[in-house]
This record gives sequence, structure tokens and C-alpha cells, in this order.
Amino acid sequence: MLKNVSNANEGSPKKVKRKKGGSVQTVYKTLLTNLVRLTRIADQKAALMISVNSIIISLVLSFMFGQIRENHIVLLPTVILNVTCILAITYSIFATRPNTKKSKNDEVDLLFFGHFSDLNKTDYISAVKELMANEEDLQEKIISSIHSQGMVLHKKYKYLKTGYNIFMIGFPISVIIYFLLMTSLF
Repeated sequence: MLKNVSNANEGSPKKVKRKKGGSVQTVYKTLLTNLVRLTRIADQKAALMISVNSIIISLVLSFMFGQIRENHIVLLPTVILNVTCILAITYSIFATRPNTKKSKNDEVDLLFFGHFSDLNKTDYISAVKELMANEEDLQEKIISSIHSQGMVLHKKYKYLKTGYNIFMIGFPISVIIYFLLMTSLF
């Protein structure tokens, strides 16, 4: 790509060449940075859901255990709330669970540790040198790796969304049922 730049000393426009791979590298860096950032956010949200729901389960079980013995009517909202929290925790764990399995065609991705960790150092170095010798193959592997990471991220957010939806529906339902039952008693 050429760009005209005025040179103050000469007074005439001068053509400056830009390096051909700079913008491609910027795209890769931006994509990878975004994937890492979004993965960190997903993991933080999952950890928050696990913590909050674990605390709720602990509190509900400790406070409601005596109530359930005295008044069986609070059993229903207590069970709904605990099941909701357990399901939200389960989906949050699915979102954070590592996945290092190889692709279906058993192809080794030299850019992903879960795949190349089975190779010894010499084989890995030689495979990476071979990959780097062909710019087109290298570009394809980088793009494929970014796509794979994006698919993993998509799966994380899908699990997170399910966990949040379960919590968003189950928590208010159990609270409403509890209040309805308590107001009907008094």
C-alpha cells in the first residue's frame, strides 16, 4: 500500500511504502486480545455465579432447616431455590471446565497447548519451523486457531447464559412462592 507524504525539505510529495503484514498482525493481535479478554470475563462471571449460589445454598440450608421441621409448607420454595442454585452452579462449572481434546480428524494444532503438549520438544520445534516456512499455511493455522478459540468462547457464554437464565427465573419464583405461602399462613 502506498501513501503520499509531503517532505518539508523537498517540497514535493514522496511515496512511502508500508510493510505488507503489519495490518494482518494487528488484526490477529486484536482478535486474540479480545478473545482472551472475553474469556477472562466469562470465567469471572462463572466464578461469581458459583460463589453467590454456593452462599445462597449454605444460608438457605442453615436458616430453613429448622423452619422446614416446624412448617412443612416452606419445603417447596426451599427445594426450588436449592435446585435453581445447583443448576446455576453446574452450568457455571461447565463454562469454566477446560477442554483440551483434539479435533475429530486428530489433527494437531501447533498453536494450542492442549494439542502440542503431547509432542516432544524436538518434534514440536521441527513442526513449527515447517509451518512457519509456508506463509499461507501459517496464516491458515492462525485463522483456524482463532476460530477454534472463538467456538470455545461461544460455548462458555452459552453455558453462562443458561446458568444465568435458570437463576433469573428460579430465584424469583422461589421467593414469590415463599412469600405467598407465608402471607397465607398469617
